[in-house]
Amino acid sequence: MNSESSTSVDASRPAFGYQAALDTVRDWAERLAVAAESAPLDTPVPSCPGWDLGKLVRHTGRVHRYVAALVAQRAPEVPARDLVDFGCPADDGEPSAWIAWYRSGAEQLLAVFDDTTPDTPMWSWGDDQHATFWARRMAHETVIHAVDAHLAVGTETAIDPTVAVDGLDELLEIRRTSPTFTQLEEPFAGAGTVHLHATDEAAALEGTSGGEWTVRLAADGVAVVRLLRPLLLSRPASVSAPSSAKATRPSTRASTSRGRTAPTSASAA
Repeated sequence: MNSESSTSVDASRPAFGYQAALDTVRDWAERLAVAAESAPLDTPVPSCPGWDLGKLVRHTGRVHRYVAALVAQRAPEVPARDLVDFGCPADDGEPSAWIAWYRSGAEQLLAVFDDTTPDTPMWSWGDDQHATFWARRMAHETVIHAVDAHLAVGTETAIDPTVAVDGLDELLEIRRTSPTFTQLEEPFAGAGTVHLHATDEAAALEGTSGGEWTVRLAADGVAVVRLLRPLLLSRPASVSAPSSAKATRPSTRASTSRGRTAPTSASAA
């Protein structure tokens, strides 16, 4: 082990704040809409095999409306699947109708969060049983599907390292803490430790967890340790530093309910 400090993942303390999460939703929801407007809705989405832009828009729009209803009702337990009437356009509706529907859902989601304090108690599938969980979840949900849209239409977009690192934090936390996700998708034989670290410049990672983790894989589950680089221990409140990397999709896909997250420039050692 090198001289870097290590801590256990604290899943109840998102690495970026409530308002930052909402700003991320607002920004990336519009990026998704703009990308979807630039091509036919039957354009295939290479990062989501079997999906096209239309399905991507419908899926993300439904997720936004579902979570808006969940947060608005301060759901104390797992909500019913019929929690919300999605109000979708006709299946054969014009593409512009679907994009307008999608934008309206994102606006509804943000309006609900704006009327909700971060520490409002409510059900979630993670350790954080507050509105902060869903703000953070919607940030990364929206980012990754906006990346999908940009990959579909062939345009580049960059994810700020602060957002990308927190997305990986969230994925590892959900994998570690949620009963639904603690089992590996494929049986794991043996044991070992994976060291993950972001390759962005250190200055770009200030304000994040540090962009470095070890993941211990064993038959009895997964243990995650976040490594804090000495330069980053002061945890500045906010830093604006764009990533120089293109937005890319992780090669291993997971469904939305399994905590899909935004990639960062990371390598395994």
